[in-house]
Amino acid sequence: MVRPWPRSPRPTSKSAYARLVGQLFSVTSSLEQAEDVVQEAFIRALDRWPRIQAYDVPELWVRRVAINLAVSEIRKLRRRAAALLRLGAQRP
Repeated sequence: MVRPWPRSPRPTSKSAYARLVGQLFSVTSSLEQAEDVVQEAFIRALDRWPRIQAYDVPELWVRRVAINLAVSEIRKLRRRAAALLRLGAQRP
């Protein structure tokens, strides 16, 4: 169950952070990367807090942003790996 955040400029609690890191760990398979994307999502939430605080559950916005960041990073790593394989295959 997702608990609503208070309508204050501090859109998080330790439990929300821990919950989101746990959810993102299942996406990234890396605790470090999960923490990074959740932190970045919270930074983006703070930048947009006047709009986000009106949402019923702002934590859902942060989770969606964190997931999008994680997926983007996974895609970037796959593109790099594919490019390295292509470059390696070109060498005699």
